[in-house]
Amino acid sequence: MMIRQASASMIIGVFAAFVLLLSAPTQVRAELIAELYGGNGFTQKHNAHVNLPDAGITATHEALQFDSAATIGGRVIYWIDTFSYLGFGLDASHFFGPDQKNQISLTNLCVAGVGCSMSPETLKKFNNNVTTVGLDVMLRYPLFVSAQFTKGRLQPYLSVGPAMFITTLKDTDNFIPARQSSTYTSLGVKAGAGLMLFLTKSIGAFIEYRDSNFQAKNKYYNARVVHDLTLGKTLGNATFNTQAIIGGISFSF
Repeated sequence: MMIRQASASMIIGVFAAFVLLLSAPTQVRAELIAELYGGNGFTQKHNAHVNLPDAGITATHEALQFDSAATIGGRVIYWIDTFSYLGFGLDASHFFGPDQKNQISLTNLCVAGVGCSMSPETLKKFNNNVTTVGLDVMLRYPLFVSAQFTKGRLQPYLSVGPAMFITTLKDTDNFIPARQSSTYTSLGVKAGAGLMLFLTKSIGAFIEYRDSNFQAKNKYYNARVVHDLTLGKTLGNATFNTQAIIGGISFSF
């Protein structure tokens, strides 16, 4: 709870700074950068924790695997005039995934009053989608400065900040009824490192590596019967760690 409150405070603080920049007099601002990008993301293996309170069952599915996920998005950046190396960004993106693969997962299953046992379990695919809205604090360093490129033609940069992750997990055939969907919104952290090259004074191209960390929770109903026991409500949660390589084009105003 303290982590989520801290993330919320970070979002409010960065958003307030961004609004102040937008409302500041023109002479206080530096350039405005608008970016469009696309790329591919890769999600690390992770454990998923499941609770079936109606049946008195808890389970941990270990080292779940995920497909890669295409991503598209855009970002607006204000670089401050007085401190030209410092900027604030508003970023929005969408992952078409990461989908959980059909797989056999080693599962630690615990039944109330009986005990726990470890065994392989077959899991069917989950189709996942993640929409992200983030607020970035950004630092850049100017290289190859000239009269035409006063902030540097080549600019390595770093970004970090809080983000809101809206995760939708759609089941295929793990539960009855099939194809149930669950959406969860969480606060997480997004960080990146990139390189911007200005092709002209106002048009540039960039490549960026970014890392996202967030939590997803889901809720389904399962009418499946095991040993005369209806499984009922199923609650799950997992922490995602996703890396992405993105590239795109930028416009300076």
